[in-house]
Amino acid sequence: KAAAEANYEPALYMLAGLHRHRNDWTTAMHLYTDAARHGHARSQYALACAYAHGKGVPRDVKRGIEFCRMAANQGHKGAIQILVKMNQAKLGAPGPEVRV
Repeated sequence: KAAAEANYEPALYMLAGLHRHRNDWTTAMHLYTDAARHGHARSQYALACAYAHGKGVPRDVKRGIEFCRMAANQGHKGAIQILVKMNQAKLGAPGPEVRV
């Protein structure tokens, strides 16, 4: 917890996961957002999924794609795969080569 309070991104991510598994989505989203703001790709991807599916936040596919782009631009494989699939399906998502 001390590492999370010091804004250590991997600790924020792990603590967010614990809150998510306890169904405390409000705290989880707050922690994921803090870590994502500091450039943590896994947190950005977690937020992408949350917004895309409306888990813990109102469903907002556009915002989900934005977080997915951020994670993909850092090399997150899951985010890259999603954007490639969306691009192939012609859903309007840019490929992973897009800069944030």
